[in-house]
Amino acid sequence: MKNLFLLLALVCSGPLFSQEKKETPSGNNHKEGFSLAVIGGLNISKMPFNPPQTSSELVIPSTKSVYAFFGGLSARKPISHRFAALLEATYSVRGFGYFSSNEISRFRFDYLDFVPQVEYNVFNNLYLSLGGYVGFRIKEHSKIGDSEWVTFDPKLVEFATDTDFGIVPGLTLRFEKVSVLVRYQYGLFAASNLDISNELGEPIGTIERQNRTFQIGLGFRIL
Repeated sequence: MKNLFLLLALVCSGPLFSQEKKETPSGNNHKEGFSLAVIGGLNISKMPFNPPQTSSELVIPSTKSVYAFFGGLSARKPISHRFAALLEATYSVRGFGYFSSNEISRFRFDYLDFVPQVEYNVFNNLYLSLGGYVGFRIKEHSKIGDSEWVTFDPKLVEFATDTDFGIVPGLTLRFEKVSVLVRYQYGLFAASNLDISNELGEPIGTIERQNRTFQIGLGFRIL
């Protein structure tokens, strides 16, 4: 009789255990659905000038790195077990510097970047990403030596083109609420075209500047 009661108790408790197992949330659910994160970090940009092939008398200055920042939102949606699609919108400041008259001149360009990417889960929390970016110029600033930053009036002076476009490879360490990212923006087209003249005012060539920006940042999941 005791064995019969024990058997009935096990049979009746089976559905209860099964229901509790279904209701228990999985620790990996954050990787399975849509997520939204706030991202931001450091921009280290160095935008080199490309010398024209048509002029031998044009001296191209070497550019120096400029430190700035980026910040925005990152939306992520898994599309398979290892792949996910990302779309980011960030406010990104990048630029360059060069020596002129024994002083360093610095230029900064504020962009609104849209960055679609595809992400691949390489191993555990490590993800490899590849995508592109398109940036829309918002403002331009310059600084000579230790002077204050000056914002250009776009109706009078423009050193950068309205849009910037390139590719973005990167690596990301993803955890449940926090991520660490490292990326590199490689501009494919000229971010500016500067016409250069000699002392007589005669045009001697055009130099192009392309975006080269290294990004280090953090992400905090909010959804």
